[in-house]
Amino acid sequence: MMLGLTVKDATAGFKSFRRTSLESIGIDRLKLNGFGFQAEVAYRCQQAGMKVVEHPYVFMERTAGQSKMSFGIVVEAFFSLSWLRIRG
Repeated sequence: MMLGLTVKDATAGFKSFRRTSLESIGIDRLKLNGFGFQAEVAYRCQQAGMKVVEHPYVFMERTAGQSKMSFGIVVEAFFSLSWLRIRG
C-alpha cells in the first residue's frame, strides 16, 4: 500500500523476471535487502511500466522454528520503503 503496488504482497509468492527487465531497472543499484529488496524490485518494475503479476501460494502453518521477521526488519522496511516512495 505504501508504494502503490498492484500486488497485494510484494514479499510473498513466486517471482520470475526477464533478464532484460532486471537490467533495465538497474538491479545492481537497488538499495534495500531482504523483504525490502523484493518490494523495491516490484516498485521499480512497476514504475518502469512493466507488468507486475502476483502468483501467490499458501504455506502450511509453521510447526517448528521461528519467523525470520523481527521488529527491526519491520522498522527498517517501513522507513526504507517510505524513503523509496518519496524519492520516486
